Amino acid sequence: MNKIRKSIWIFMSLIMIASMVAAGDFSAAVVNEDNSITENGNSFLVTTGYNPLSDDVEQELLDQEDELPDKVDLRDYDGKNYVTPVKKQDPFGSCWAFGIAGAAEISFLHDNGLGVPAGEVNDLIDISEKYINWYMFHAITEDDVELGCVPASQVGEGVDPSKLEETDINAVYEFGGNGVFASNFFASGFGPVDEDEEVDGSYPYLYRGKNGWKNNDDMTEEERSACISYFALKRKNELLPTLLELGLISSEDEYDAWFEANWEEGDCNKGFYLPDGSNYAAFDDWTLPLNSKYRNAGMLSYFKRSYVLPTPAVTDENGEYKFNPLGVYAMKSELANGHGVAISFLADQSQPGQETGDDGYMNTENWAQYYTGDVHSNHTVTVVGYDDNYPKENFTRIAEGEIVEESTPPADGAFIVKNSWGALTEEDKATATYDDDGEIVYQNPNAAAWGIDDTGYFYLSYYDNSILAAESYEFYNREETEYTQINYDQYDLLQPAMYDSTVNSEKEMSANVFTAEEDEYLSQISYMTTVPMTNIHYEIYKDVHDNDPTSGLLLEQGDTVNEFGGYQRFDLGGEYFLKKGEKYSVVITMTVQDDDVTGMIFSCAEI
Repeated sequence: MNKIRKSIWIFMSLIMIASMVAAGDFSAAVVNEDNSITENGNSFLVTTGYNPLSDDVEQELLDQEDELPDKVDLRDYDGKNYVTPVKKQDPFGSCWAFGIAGAAEISFLHDNGLGVPAGEVNDLIDISEKYINWYMFHAITEDDVELGCVPASQVGEGVDPSKLEETDINAVYEFGGNGVFASNFFASGFGPVDEDEEVDGSYPYLYRGKNGWKNNDDMTEEERSACISYFALKRKNELLPTLLELGLISSEDEYDAWFEANWEEGDCNKGFYLPDGSNYAAFDDWTLPLNSKYRNAGMLSYFKRSYVLPTPAVTDENGEYKFNPLGVYAMKSELANGHGVAISFLADQSQPGQETGDDGYMNTENWAQYYTGDVHSNHTVTVVGYDDNYPKENFTRIAEGEIVEESTPPADGAFIVKNSWGALTEEDKATATYDDDGEIVYQNPNAAAWGIDDTGYFYLSYYDNSILAAESYEFYNREETEYTQINYDQYDLLQPAMYDSTVNSEKEMSANVFTAEEDEYLSQISYMTTVPMTNIHYEIYKDVHDNDPTSGLLLEQGDTVNEFGGYQRFDLGGEYFLKKGEKYSVVITMTVQDDDVTGMIFSCAEI
């Protein structure tokens, strides 16, 4: 068998439940009107949490912080820039995809040695946020199996947003998300895909609708009609009952005509965020085909691992905020290794362009944020660096001539953060025009005056209460990918909404049982953990019978330990032939060594 041409490289085991299991039935999860997601009657809100670590292991990791430099900025990392240009997420609330793509781009560029001289624009890759956002929330179809990249057993797996798409074809671009989603999406064999990837003579992954319509005053009749139809349908469930109750219409049949007569054309020009005329229109068609040609378009690189990092903001036993120094070290460590970090935090603007007044958390003179309220988040961004000596006084806010109470962090230190609310270049300023009302209109859809010197960046205090869901990503560099195509065997393609951990005093095991869908070799396995310094013992069996994971022939066993949690993939000691239809298993035992606690197994809530 020719391994270069045969699809045999990687088999993946996503360990998602804390008990012995066998592959079972597959079904799509359904997105509800409140944006919760239901599968098999269980509903999970999109969220993520932090799992506490023992004092001994935490100190072991913190002792390594002294080896890190005081400052890292991946825009000037040993004289090289590994950070791609700032984008603007308008017209949708898809910040999570932008935060993830930004972090993934940095890691890919660094690990492939694709830095450019500091101060120059690095546009060597441009990972498509549209691709991530769309296919993350659309279940596998029969057509996805066509090219052999997805096993037939996975058809129907994933999220089914069809209920919401009945009234809004672009509904998935308003779904929430976080870094957890990317780990499982990439690990399932999808993306990342470059925006410049061509399919059938077009570039479907560009962040815009199919027609390229923008929010401006020069609407054609086709655009105006599309805009009215789009918003009429999207708002029908909201408006129709009120219109009937007030007697403004006598039946549902009169709704469309009423909407067109009462909908001001100017409202069609408003994006979800800034109505400055440069944004691509939300009422355009942003859909992508659900088939293998588009879902399995050329990947930039195969996914290697992710790191689920502890975060600086945790809660104590009473649910109160507690600063976690390990979270700062973990994020700094990944940044010092050349990897961007996606995080969620609480922005004082849920949308760019909003007025925050004196109640905001951002010192807009220095573009430095420090939040001290309850621990929660509403926005995802990319951390590109840190500075241990960034003055705490730069966060202090002044309102009505007085210092705002508790607006100064307890110590110096800040992360350097790339936002997705736009930036201004000299070219943007030079090519800007003005509309009939004298408002500035930029030609570049990513142009907006925001952040430090309009660059789209800001500082975030180490002590900000809202920093959650920190995750980084690592990809194989191009010299490591020996084979041209891979197979993924999985128990379940459904994406987790959060990670969680359970500590036990006795050893527990997790397992998945697979059936080989063709003659092939098993050469790699993967798994997920949530707690730093988790010890992994793995066992691989073939000729498994009666869905007993430990039955059959033991092919290999071994041990490994990971500094941080996350998705991990590694090569087995050998390559093992599996005949089509043969059952085999991956058995994982996870433990931590600390005080009297000798066992730990994690569980994962699926969406």
